[in-house]
Amino acid sequence: LRYITGNSELSEETASPSTDQEIYALETSFRHILLLNHRLLHEKLANVISFACSCLPQPPSSQHQEAPQRKNSHAEELLSSIVKTYRELRQVGYFLSSTRGAFTAAAGHRASQQSGDLTFMNNLLNCGNVLESLSMAYQSCPSGQLHEIWGFFDRWIVDNVVQKIEGQLDSSELADTRGANAELSFAVQMFIIFIKNIRANKQNSPELRSLCEKSLTTSMSKLLGKTSVSSSTPINISADSEGNHGILMRYGFDLCGWLVDLHTRSCFWIENIDVDGQGSSFLLTQKGDAADKLNVLSYLRNAAEAALSSEKFKTWK
Repeated sequence: LRYITGNSELSEETASPSTDQEIYALETSFRHILLLNHRLLHEKLANVISFACSCLPQPPSSQHQEAPQRKNSHAEELLSSIVKTYRELRQVGYFLSSTRGAFTAAAGHRASQQSGDLTFMNNLLNCGNVLESLSMAYQSCPSGQLHEIWGFFDRWIVDNVVQKIEGQLDSSELADTRGANAELSFAVQMFIIFIKNIRANKQNSPELRSLCEKSLTTSMSKLLGKTSVSSSTPINISADSEGNHGILMRYGFDLCGWLVDLHTRSCFWIENIDVDGQGSSFLLTQKGDAADKLNVLSYLRNAAEAALSSEKFKTWK
């Protein structure tokens, strides 16, 4: 137990093991500990996930660059084993919370090194075994946990990541937003993986449809901006379509596409519903809506018009 505790503390205190042998020792030790008794790592799972992601190689930045040759199979096996373990325990929500906590742990460590780059966390999304285990976890997720996991992703985007970026934009600070952008990218992509692997059926389709519509007024409203239903003025996009504003828009459109997909699949299972009509209305603001809802089609039209009228487009043309 002392040896195990020492390994756990080493992962927190050591910035990055200096040799491949040390990395290999920690990766294999954590995996065997997890398989023997997951409770030994349960409270420190966020630190273990952060450490494992830091051991994964960065993907090539271009198609001409060769993929890194450093062995990383042990880190990928560790992450895959973590997902598999918590899938079997029906505690996928705890794994997701720990993954979010891994950003906090990594941010604190990188701050001590005067580095705000957290893009290494996104390497997890390039691990085929991990994504396969996540897909299986979501497909076999009890229906009672769908609402909890959905709310987790909505809160992650709204309460944490987007507010960090918005705060820096509103205060006109030239702060380094790489860390917040990396976390936002990760949260949106993880949300999309979850949406893609939900199995809609006759029992859960009404709830899924409601969750999709709710996200239009939560995470989607934060990513794309919010329109007032009492106003007849179409959505106006910011003149600053580059930088952080452009990043939020891109993530918002990515998420929107998969919300439409799940909303359509859900409507298919609901009786007495026009699937085509409901799919169209999902993207439009309807008169009498009780809450603010994005008119995504108007947003897209205005975005295209703004792009066509920009000086950059005129110069390019």
